Amino acid sequence: MLYGTVTHSLNCNPRTMRKRPVIARMDIPPPGGATFLLAFLALVIFLVGGASLSLINYEFYPLYVSILSFLVLLAFAVSLPLTIYDQGGLRRFVWNGLAMFSFHHFVEVRERDDGLTVRFGFTLLMCRFNLFQIPSTAIVSVEWTPGQATSMTGRDMNDWSVVFWFYPKRFRRWSMVEVLEKELHIVGSERAKPEIVAFGHSFIAFLRSAGIELHPTTNECEFTTDKSESTNTESSAT
Repeated sequence: MLYGTVTHSLNCNPRTMRKRPVIARMDIPPPGGATFLLAFLALVIFLVGGASLSLINYEFYPLYVSILSFLVLLAFAVSLPLTIYDQGGLRRFVWNGLAMFSFHHFVEVRERDDGLTVRFGFTLLMCRFNLFQIPSTAIVSVEWTPGQATSMTGRDMNDWSVVFWFYPKRFRRWSMVEVLEKELHIVGSERAKPEIVAFGHSFIAFLRSAGIELHPTTNECEFTTDKSESTNTESSAT
């Protein structure tokens, strides 16, 4: 499959227009990580299962084993809801896990009554899943950066990725106010810098072709929707 392929769709049928027709669609590389996820799930099942059995049969184990088992279950009970909340809810938490097993990911721009919507999704077992969608006005920037391995070692470890920054609306129960927290979405998978730079520019061109304005900044690896932070000319972008 040729990643970065952009398709455009124009539809003037009033019936399909109500369904927010796709203006442009682009195939993106899958994120991978299925092997790591399976290994992590196996470890969690082993720890939680072992802790549960030790508590059920506590009379056969020393006291410290029961205490450790209780702490393991407590850590699991606390971390799981926090992880689900951090990823945007149970639905997106499950969809993010399924996405690791898909070989076909895409991003598309759809029409809406008050503008454009950007949607990320994937297909698995002939079913279509939508990870999330946001209005184009919520887009902050797109950049490509190295990963933690490069930062820790001080040399290029071929772990560059394209990062999509946006503002989702969140409701904090403890403050009872709606707040905006900038979040990120990794587009595709980690690759060597030349590949990511080429893919990043293709992704920028795709968004621009759909009518979303992105402007280069003083950082050659970043494009922003904020004109005040952009450079004066497009020539500064590489």
